[in-house]
Amino acid sequence: MPQTSMNWLRGSTPARRSVDRPAPTRSARWHAGWFTLIGIGVAACILAILLPEHSTLWVANYEGMAILALAVFAIAGLRMPPGARLVWWALWGFQALTFVGEAVYDAQHTDDDPLRIPPLASILYLSAYVAVFLALAVLIRSAHPGRDREAWIDAAIMAIAAASIIGVIIIEPAMASLGDPGLHTLVALVYPLLDLGVLALMIWLLFGTVHLSPVLALLTGAFTFYLAADLLYEYRFVNGLTDRTWVWREAMYLAAVVLIAAAATAPGAEDITRPASTPHRRATPIRIAGLVAAVVLVPLMLTVAVWQDRIGSARLLA
Repeated sequence: MPQTSMNWLRGSTPARRSVDRPAPTRSARWHAGWFTLIGIGVAACILAILLPEHSTLWVANYEGMAILALAVFAIAGLRMPPGARLVWWALWGFQALTFVGEAVYDAQHTDDDPLRIPPLASILYLSAYVAVFLALAVLIRSAHPGRDREAWIDAAIMAIAAASIIGVIIIEPAMASLGDPGLHTLVALVYPLLDLGVLALMIWLLFGTVHLSPVLALLTGAFTFYLAADLLYEYRFVNGLTDRTWVWREAMYLAAVVLIAAAATAPGAEDITRPASTPHRRATPIRIAGLVAAVVLVPLMLTVAVWQDRIGSARLLA
Protein backbone atom coordinates (compact mmCIF):
# COMPACT_ATOMS: atom_id res chain seq x y z
CA MET A 1 0.00 0.00 0.00
CA PRO A 2 1.36 3.50 -0.73
CA GLN A 3 2.44 5.45 2.33
CA THR A 4 1.28 9.03 2.88
CA SER A 5 4.07 11.57 2.98
CA MET A 6 4.46 13.33 6.33
CA ASN A 7 5.26 17.00 6.77
CA TRP A 8 8.80 18.30 7.01
CA LEU A 9 8.77 18.27 10.81
CA ARG A 10 8.04 14.56 10.95
CA GLY A 11 10.17 13.68 7.97
CA SER A 12 9.08 11.68 4.96
CA THR A 13 8.70 8.01 4.11
CA PRO A 14 9.06 6.52 0.64
CA ALA A 15 5.95 6.25 -1.45
CA ARG A 16 6.34 2.45 -1.65
CA ARG A 17 8.39 0.12 0.50
CA SER A 18 9.85 -3.00 -1.00
CA VAL A 19 9.26 -6.35 0.62
CA ASP A 20 12.93 -6.80 1.54
CA ARG A 21 13.38 -3.33 3.03
CA PRO A 22 12.82 -3.19 6.82
CA ALA A 23 10.56 -0.59 8.36
CA PRO A 24 12.34 2.47 9.76
CA THR A 25 13.24 2.29 13.44
CA ARG A 26 11.84 4.69 15.98
CA SER A 27 15.16 6.57 16.24
CA ALA A 28 15.14 7.08 12.46
CA ARG A 29 12.04 9.24 12.84
CA TRP A 30 14.02 12.06 14.47
CA HIS A 31 14.71 14.27 11.50
CA ALA A 32 16.47 17.42 10.49
CA GLY A 33 13.27 19.47 10.64
CA TRP A 34 12.73 18.70 14.32
CA PHE A 35 16.33 19.48 15.22
CA THR A 36 16.11 22.68 13.20
CA LEU A 37 13.15 23.80 15.31
CA ILE A 38 15.10 23.05 18.49
CA GLY A 39 18.18 24.88 17.19
CA ILE A 40 16.22 27.97 16.26
CA GLY A 41 14.45 27.89 19.62
CA VAL A 42 17.70 27.64 21.59
CA ALA A 43 19.18 30.53 19.60
CA ALA A 44 16.06 32.64 20.23
CA CYS A 45 16.21 31.97 23.99
CA ILE A 46 19.88 32.98 24.11
CA LEU A 47 19.14 36.15 22.16
CA ALA A 48 16.28 36.93 24.55
CA ILE A 49 18.88 37.09 27.33
CA LEU A 50 21.63 38.91 25.42
CA LEU A 51 19.71 41.51 23.39
CA PRO A 52 18.89 44.90 24.96
CA GLU A 53 15.66 44.70 26.93
CA HIS A 54 12.50 45.97 25.18
CA SER A 55 14.49 46.84 22.05
CA THR A 56 13.03 46.32 18.59
CA LEU A 57 15.35 43.38 17.97
CA TRP A 58 14.36 41.80 21.29
CA VAL A 59 10.64 42.09 20.54
CA ALA A 60 11.10 40.75 17.01
CA ASN A 61 13.13 37.80 18.28
CA TYR A 62 10.74 36.92 21.11
CA GLU A 63 7.44 37.35 19.28
CA GLY A 64 8.78 35.88 16.04
CA MET A 65 9.91 32.69 17.78
CA ALA A 66 6.68 32.40 19.76
CA ILE A 67 4.53 32.82 16.64
CA LEU A 68 6.68 30.32 14.72
CA ALA A 69 6.33 27.75 17.52
CA LEU A 70 2.55 28.27 17.66
CA ALA A 71 2.29 27.87 13.88
CA VAL A 72 4.37 24.68 13.89
CA PHE A 73 2.29 23.37 16.79
CA ALA A 74 -0.96 24.13 14.93
CA ILE A 75 0.22 22.27 11.82
CA ALA A 76 1.16 19.28 13.97
CA GLY A 77 -2.21 19.44 15.73
CA LEU A 78 -4.08 19.24 12.44
CA ARG A 79 -2.29 15.97 11.67
CA MET A 80 -2.95 14.33 15.03
CA PRO A 81 -5.23 11.27 15.19
CA PRO A 82 -8.58 11.78 16.91
CA GLY A 83 -7.46 10.10 20.13
CA ALA A 84 -4.65 12.57 20.74
CA ARG A 85 -6.23 15.65 19.20
CA LEU A 86 -7.99 16.91 22.36
CA VAL A 87 -4.79 16.91 24.43
CA TRP A 88 -2.67 18.70 21.86
CA TRP A 89 -5.29 21.30 20.94
CA ALA A 90 -5.89 22.02 24.63
CA LEU A 91 -2.14 22.55 25.05
CA TRP A 92 -2.10 24.74 21.94
CA GLY A 93 -4.97 26.78 23.40
CA PHE A 94 -3.00 27.12 26.64
CA GLN A 95 -0.01 28.50 24.76
CA ALA A 96 -2.04 30.78 22.49
CA LEU A 97 -4.07 32.26 25.35
CA THR A 98 -0.92 32.81 27.41
CA PHE A 99 0.83 34.51 24.49
CA VAL A 100 -2.12 36.83 23.80
CA GLY A 101 -2.46 37.48 27.53
CA GLU A 102 1.20 38.54 27.68
CA ALA A 103 0.64 40.94 24.78
CA VAL A 104 -2.39 42.48 26.49
CA TYR A 105 -0.51 42.70 29.79
CA ASP A 106 2.43 44.50 28.15
CA ALA A 107 0.07 46.93 26.41
CA GLN A 108 -2.12 47.79 29.42
CA HIS A 109 0.14 47.28 32.44
CA THR A 110 1.35 50.25 34.47
CA ASP A 111 4.11 50.45 37.07
CA ASP A 112 1.89 52.08 39.71
CA ASP A 113 0.87 48.70 41.10
CA PRO A 114 3.20 45.86 39.98
CA LEU A 115 0.76 43.15 41.03
CA ARG A 116 -2.20 44.66 39.18
CA ILE A 117 -3.07 42.57 36.12
CA PRO A 118 -5.37 44.15 33.51
CA PRO A 119 -8.84 42.53 33.50
CA LEU A 120 -8.64 41.28 29.92
CA ALA A 121 -5.21 39.75 30.58
CA SER A 122 -6.59 38.05 33.69
CA ILE A 123 -9.44 36.51 31.67
CA LEU A 124 -6.96 35.20 29.09
CA TYR A 125 -4.60 33.83 31.74
CA LEU A 126 -7.38 32.08 33.65
CA SER A 127 -8.74 30.62 30.40
CA ALA A 128 -5.25 29.28 29.66
CA TYR A 129 -5.26 27.45 32.99
CA VAL A 130 -8.61 25.85 32.12
CA ALA A 131 -7.07 24.55 28.88
CA VAL A 132 -3.97 23.12 30.55
CA PHE A 133 -6.02 21.49 33.31
CA LEU A 134 -8.15 19.83 30.62
CA ALA A 135 -5.07 18.51 28.79
CA LEU A 136 -3.43 17.15 31.94
CA ALA A 137 -6.68 15.57 33.12
CA VAL A 138 -6.99 13.64 29.84
CA LEU A 139 -3.35 12.53 30.06
CA ILE A 140 -3.78 11.37 33.65
CA ARG A 141 -6.91 9.46 32.66
CA SER A 142 -4.82 7.67 30.03
CA ALA A 143 -1.88 6.98 32.34
CA HIS A 144 -4.19 5.84 35.19
CA PRO A 145 -6.96 3.82 33.48
CA GLY A 146 -8.15 2.55 36.87
CA ARG A 147 -8.12 3.92 40.39
CA ASP A 148 -4.50 4.57 41.30
CA ARG A 149 -4.84 5.74 44.88
CA GLU A 150 -1.13 5.37 45.55
CA ALA A 151 -0.25 7.86 42.80
CA TRP A 152 -2.92 10.27 44.02
CA ILE A 153 -1.70 10.12 47.63
CA ASP A 154 1.96 10.48 46.65
CA ALA A 155 1.17 13.44 44.39
CA ALA A 156 -0.83 15.07 47.20
CA ILE A 157 2.08 14.70 49.64
CA MET A 158 4.52 16.34 47.23
CA ALA A 159 2.00 19.04 46.32
CA ILE A 160 1.57 19.95 49.99
CA ALA A 161 5.33 20.32 50.32
CA ALA A 162 5.42 22.55 47.24
CA ALA A 163 2.50 24.56 48.61
CA SER A 164 4.48 25.15 51.80
CA ILE A 165 7.38 26.60 49.83
CA ILE A 166 5.13 28.83 47.72
CA GLY A 167 3.21 29.98 50.77
CA VAL A 168 6.31 30.90 52.76
CA ILE A 169 8.36 32.63 50.07
CA ILE A 170 5.55 34.30 48.06
CA ILE A 171 2.02 34.34 49.47
CA GLU A 172 2.72 35.08 53.13
CA PRO A 173 5.27 37.90 52.47
CA ALA A 174 2.97 39.41 49.84
CA MET A 175 -0.04 39.46 52.14
CA ALA A 176 2.04 40.89 55.00
CA SER A 177 3.45 43.72 52.88
CA LEU A 178 0.21 44.68 51.14
CA GLY A 179 -1.84 45.29 54.27
CA ASP A 180 -5.41 45.55 52.90
CA PRO A 181 -5.06 44.32 49.31
CA GLY A 182 -7.62 45.06 46.64
CA LEU A 183 -9.48 42.57 44.52
CA HIS A 184 -6.97 42.80 41.67
CA THR A 185 -4.10 41.95 44.04
CA LEU A 186 -5.96 38.95 45.41
CA VAL A 187 -6.55 37.78 41.84
CA ALA A 188 -2.81 38.11 41.16
CA LEU A 189 -2.05 35.94 44.19
CA VAL A 190 -4.35 33.22 42.85
CA TYR A 191 -1.86 32.40 40.09
CA PRO A 192 0.69 30.70 42.40
CA LEU A 193 -2.13 28.46 43.60
CA LEU A 194 -3.09 27.62 40.03
CA ASP A 195 0.57 26.87 39.30
CA LEU A 196 0.51 24.56 42.29
CA GLY A 197 -2.46 22.75 40.75
CA VAL A 198 -0.54 22.30 37.49
CA LEU A 199 2.45 20.98 39.44
CA ALA A 200 0.30 18.49 41.35
CA LEU A 201 -1.24 17.17 38.12
CA MET A 202 2.20 16.84 36.51
CA ILE A 203 3.47 14.85 39.51
CA TRP A 204 0.39 12.64 39.35
CA LEU A 205 0.94 12.12 35.62
CA LEU A 206 4.62 11.25 36.01
CA PHE A 207 3.88 8.79 38.80
CA GLY A 208 1.49 6.94 36.50
CA THR A 209 3.89 6.47 33.60
CA VAL A 210 5.86 3.30 32.97
CA HIS A 211 8.81 5.16 31.50
CA LEU A 212 9.55 8.76 30.64
CA SER A 213 9.04 8.97 26.89
CA PRO A 214 10.70 11.76 24.89
CA VAL A 215 7.34 13.48 24.41
CA LEU A 216 6.52 13.43 28.11
CA ALA A 217 10.07 14.53 28.97
CA LEU A 218 9.69 17.56 26.69
CA LEU A 219 6.32 18.43 28.24
CA THR A 220 7.80 18.09 31.73
CA GLY A 221 10.63 20.44 30.80
CA ALA A 222 8.19 22.92 29.31
CA PHE A 223 5.98 23.06 32.41
CA THR A 224 9.06 23.29 34.62
CA PHE A 225 10.05 26.45 32.76
CA TYR A 226 6.50 27.80 32.90
CA LEU A 227 6.18 27.27 36.65
CA ALA A 228 9.67 28.62 37.37
CA ALA A 229 8.94 31.76 35.33
CA ASP A 230 5.63 32.36 37.11
CA LEU A 231 7.19 31.93 40.54
CA LEU A 232 10.07 34.22 39.60
CA TYR A 233 7.54 36.86 38.53
CA GLU A 234 5.79 36.73 41.91
CA TYR A 235 9.02 36.48 43.89
CA ARG A 236 10.46 39.47 42.08
CA PHE A 237 7.75 41.85 43.28
CA VAL A 238 7.54 40.43 46.79
CA ASN A 239 11.27 40.67 47.42
CA GLY A 240 12.17 43.67 45.26
CA LEU A 241 14.53 42.00 42.83
CA THR A 242 16.12 43.91 39.98
CA ASP A 243 14.53 44.27 36.57
CA ARG A 244 17.16 41.87 35.18
CA THR A 245 15.02 39.01 36.45
CA TRP A 246 12.42 40.04 33.88
CA VAL A 247 14.79 38.97 31.09
CA TRP A 248 15.30 35.51 32.58
CA ARG A 249 11.57 35.14 33.12
CA GLU A 250 10.80 35.93 29.49
CA ALA A 251 13.55 33.59 28.31
CA MET A 252 12.04 30.78 30.39
CA TYR A 253 8.59 31.46 28.93
CA LEU A 254 10.04 31.31 25.43
CA ALA A 255 11.85 28.05 26.22
CA ALA A 256 8.55 26.56 27.42
CA VAL A 257 6.79 27.57 24.19
CA VAL A 258 9.54 25.95 22.11
CA LEU A 259 9.56 22.75 24.16
CA ILE A 260 5.81 22.21 23.88
CA ALA A 261 5.97 22.72 20.12
CA ALA A 262 8.90 20.29 20.04
CA ALA A 263 6.85 17.75 22.01
CA ALA A 264 3.95 18.05 19.56
CA THR A 265 6.28 17.30 16.63
CA ALA A 266 8.41 14.62 18.30
CA PRO A 267 8.12 10.90 17.52
CA GLY A 268 5.36 9.33 19.59
CA ALA A 269 3.26 12.49 19.92
CA GLU A 270 0.35 10.69 18.27
CA ASP A 271 0.44 8.00 20.95
CA ILE A 272 0.49 10.26 23.99
CA THR A 273 -2.92 9.07 25.19
CA ARG A 274 -2.27 5.39 24.55
CA PRO A 275 -2.28 3.40 27.81
CA ALA A 276 0.91 1.58 28.73
CA SER A 277 0.87 -2.15 28.05
CA THR A 278 3.28 -3.04 30.86
CA PRO A 279 2.62 -2.75 34.61
CA HIS A 280 3.97 0.30 36.38
CA ARG A 281 6.76 -0.12 38.86
CA ARG A 282 5.53 1.98 41.75
CA ALA A 283 8.50 2.07 44.15
CA THR A 284 11.04 3.78 41.90
CA PRO A 285 14.08 5.42 43.54
CA ILE A 286 13.11 8.88 42.27
CA ARG A 287 9.59 8.50 43.63
CA ILE A 288 10.84 7.35 47.04
CA ALA A 289 13.39 10.18 47.22
CA GLY A 290 10.74 12.74 46.32
CA LEU A 291 8.36 11.47 48.97
CA VAL A 292 11.06 11.44 51.66
CA ALA A 293 12.04 15.02 50.78
CA ALA A 294 8.40 16.12 50.83
CA VAL A 295 7.72 14.52 54.22
CA VAL A 296 10.84 16.05 55.80
CA LEU A 297 10.52 19.50 54.20
CA VAL A 298 7.44 20.87 56.00
CA PRO A 299 8.59 20.09 59.58
CA LEU A 300 12.03 21.45 58.73
CA MET A 301 10.59 24.71 57.39
CA LEU A 302 8.32 24.99 60.42
CA THR A 303 11.31 24.60 62.74
CA VAL A 304 13.25 27.29 60.90
CA ALA A 305 10.26 29.67 60.93
CA VAL A 306 9.80 29.28 64.69
CA TRP A 307 13.53 29.69 65.31
CA GLN A 308 13.54 32.95 63.29
CA ASP A 309 10.36 34.23 65.03
CA ARG A 310 8.46 34.32 61.76
CA ILE A 311 5.04 33.88 63.29
CA GLY A 312 3.12 34.30 60.04
CA SER A 313 5.14 31.62 58.27
CA ALA A 314 4.88 29.30 61.28
CA ARG A 315 1.09 29.63 61.32
CA LEU A 316 0.90 29.01 57.59
CA LEU A 317 3.00 25.85 57.82
CA ALA A 318 1.14 24.60 60.88
